[in-house]
Amino acid sequence: MQPSTSSLLTLTLAVYSVVSTSCVTEVVHVEEVIRAPALERVEYRGGDVLQWAPFLASEDAARCRQAVEALREGGDEALPILAALLEVQNDRVRDQVILLLARRGQAAVDVARTVARSGDQRTRFYAARLLWTLTPDSLPALPTLIELLKDRYWPVAVEAARAIAALGAEALPATDSLVKALGAPQWPVRRAAAGALAALGPIPARACGPLIGAMEDPNASVRRCAAEALGAVETAGAREAAVQRLVQSLRDEDVHVRVAAASALGALGKAASNAVQALRTAASTDSALAAEVVWAIGQITDQP
Repeated sequence: MQPSTSSLLTLTLAVYSVVSTSCVTEVVHVEEVIRAPALERVEYRGGDVLQWAPFLASEDAARCRQAVEALREGGDEALPILAALLEVQNDRVRDQVILLLARRGQAAVDVARTVARSGDQRTRFYAARLLWTLTPDSLPALPTLIELLKDRYWPVAVEAARAIAALGAEALPATDSLVKALGAPQWPVRRAAAGALAALGPIPARACGPLIGAMEDPNASVRRCAAEALGAVETAGAREAAVQRLVQSLRDEDVHVRVAAASALGALGKAASNAVQALRTAASTDSALAAEVVWAIGQITDQP
């Protein structure tokens, strides 16, 4: 088959694209369109994107496996076609590409950084996901992740925050961008930002105020992640403010927030000495806190 020369190529794939939310999984049958003429010029072993994509999207396991193995064997030679396949507007194809690139280290990081500049929002989403998969090799791409954290398509920002969180303390330069993301209009972004801050290790004092503000968020999962992050603030003044807010959160309407607050107080150790009585009082009226309070008081008093 000769490669197509059309600038607008329609690729009909009878596949399932799974769109997940926190509680809902919807199966969607899709007809996909490739809108990047440049993709036509990328070939591997005599086949272009239009010829490789249907194999990767196929529900025939043997057919799909054949393509995966051929692409895996190609090494660096296959990188250009894999990068092009990340821009095919079909999530089944992209998932296969992510798996193929997951162990390619810096070469795959370079692919992700390139496709992160795509004008297609789902391509940017998969670029961020690939960088998360490549942790810790993705550290050189931290500036790319910080840019993706500001993406107008909020699922990209969530994936970027997750990738930053996976880098741990090495991603501390992203702190200010994560703090800014705490003010995003979409709660999944706010939750991901708070969770990433919690994963970075010691929290700079400048992040304490915004995290305390996040304890007022209408979404309980944002408050929970903010509480976890407050357990890692690093300066005395910030710790004092964090303790005061975490004590208030022992009475939060959501049990997961209450447990996170108790845990964070324990993580603050002796800095939370003034919270011991509040912890005991909370545990006496809230059985869900009992085990966490015992642990927290042990950490605070240094008496396990």
